[in-house]
Amino acid sequence: MATLNYGLGSRDMKFAARRLLCKSGFSAGIAGHWNAFVDWAKPQGINKMEKIDKALVVRYGKYLETLVAKGDIKPANAQVYISAVNMVMYKATSHRWESISQPQQLIYCCGCSIEVAARLTYGIEVYPHRADLQEQPFWRCDACGNFVGCHYKTKACTTPMGCIPTLEIKNERKRIHVLLDSIWKSGRIGRMKLYQAISNEVGWEYHTGQIRSVSDAHKVYSILLRYT
Repeated sequence: MATLNYGLGSRDMKFAARRLLCKSGFSAGIAGHWNAFVDWAKPQGINKMEKIDKALVVRYGKYLETLVAKGDIKPANAQVYISAVNMVMYKATSHRWESISQPQQLIYCCGCSIEVAARLTYGIEVYPHRADLQEQPFWRCDACGNFVGCHYKTKACTTPMGCIPTLEIKNERKRIHVLLDSIWKSGRIGRMKLYQAISNEVGWEYHTGQIRSVSDAHKVYSILLRYT
């Protein structure tokens, strides 16, 4: 007789998911979020993964909304729970599962050269092999696949860190940050004065996360070289 839970080697949904996540290198935290979903679903007669569908996960999302409204959990935490369900089902179904829609925000995408309805997701999707990033929020452009991180250590933990970069622009931003930080940390010029100097030359309030092109990045880098 075929094993339930998409052949993951266990009839127990929690244990099956834990084996799957361990095999894929995911953190224990994701398994914990999945377990919370299982605890909620079992009283409704859901005893195997094959019974899980979009309608069920949407109802789970509504349940999480009530917890947010009562102050029991934060909105970002609710999204982590939904992301965990999406990821487990995506892996268990050999990528056939279509993720439940998540919050969107208009953000400029460098890859698409327009503002896009970016989707809030988490590191478990965009950095599946980075256990340290799996629960951090990101905004992803589903049209091109590029994404941007968030100010996750602040109260507004899902505020995007600028526009969505391409990989090339992202690497240029990293290069700029290394040079920029070395300059103000050397004491030659204060951090705020340095940012203001860059802003005066580029014609907009400078923030590395707002660089939209490689040419803009090169211009900023050439400005910084004058302070080395």
